[in-house]
Amino acid sequence: MKKKELIEKLNNYGLKATHQRIAVLDTLLKTRTHPSAEELYKIIVKQYPTISLATVYKTLDSFKEVGLVKIIKTDCDYLRYDAIISNHFHLYNPAQNKLEDYYDNDLKNMIENYFKNKKIDNFELKEINLQLIGDFK
Repeated sequence: MKKKELIEKLNNYGLKATHQRIAVLDTLLKTRTHPSAEELYKIIVKQYPTISLATVYKTLDSFKEVGLVKIIKTDCDYLRYDAIISNHFHLYNPAQNKLEDYYDNDLKNMIENYFKNKKIDNFELKEINLQLIGDFK
């Protein structure tokens, strides 16, 4: 994504396009591994040596607040960040601590239709997160 597009994306989410926000968003969009804040920091600091880990955390928090990123919590309580906010699922291998996107419209539609037809009393469903745990081959 070009710098102009990154600035526009931040502005569309109501965020001022600071150098730090542009760097974090650009790196997150290019990093398809669902990195942690620390992993993102290690990548960003090579190009922006003055950025701090605290700034990366605060930037990711501001992205989460406005819906620009999703936080994925693995079964080991490890927080990872996902810049793809459209509906999709995840494949996770705890031994490798590896997380990948998984797209299956049939599964997505089946789950959504199930909860459309079977409401949960006194509960408003806002989002469905599905993480399939197994081994990559």
